[in-house]
Amino acid sequence: MKKRFIPTLLALVTLVPITFGYLGFTKKKPIICSQQYALCTSARCIPDPKDSRRSICFCDVLDGKSLGHTTCDKRIPKKDKSGIIRVISTFSFEQFSRKNVMTCPAGSPWSDCLDQVCVVDPMNPKKAICTCKIVNSGVSQTLGGNCNTSTCDTGYWSGATVESNEENIKALMEEFKLTRPPNVNCKDDK
Repeated sequence: MKKRFIPTLLALVTLVPITFGYLGFTKKKPIICSQQYALCTSARCIPDPKDSRRSICFCDVLDGKSLGHTTCDKRIPKKDKSGIIRVISTFSFEQFSRKNVMTCPAGSPWSDCLDQVCVVDPMNPKKAICTCKIVNSGVSQTLGGNCNTSTCDTGYWSGATVESNEENIKALMEEFKLTRPPNVNCKDDK
């Protein structure tokens, strides 16, 4: 009995990290790149009529340093034969000087746009349309909503969890050698 127990235990110990990594429980390291990107930190989103798990978000297109969890090579903008440009949605401080961070309660739907593919609007190259994942759990933070928390239930704002937002802000602060975070929370937030 003891001889079978040790190999079984070793197999379980080996599989546990693989299983948790596969399920998404491992933390991804932020990667900062300097290139064109879509910024959805305050994006207004609507549910995708073809997929109830996705939203369609209206984001800005910018150039410069931004943070994501995919490599810089994977985030290079791509132009297809029709001239359509695809960019990746990432995180930056670009809107922090003019927008406040609003916290929405757990259970409010929000859109997770980080590292999602976006299409640059052919009529306005400063705008992008992104498809993002709808999340219905956890407290979220967004730069959208103008501090009107009554929009949390209907806005589908592009956002992030509080923990993710704090990690991303910390990583960019280190990159830009900032001593204070640039964000200001809405007055009702703690």
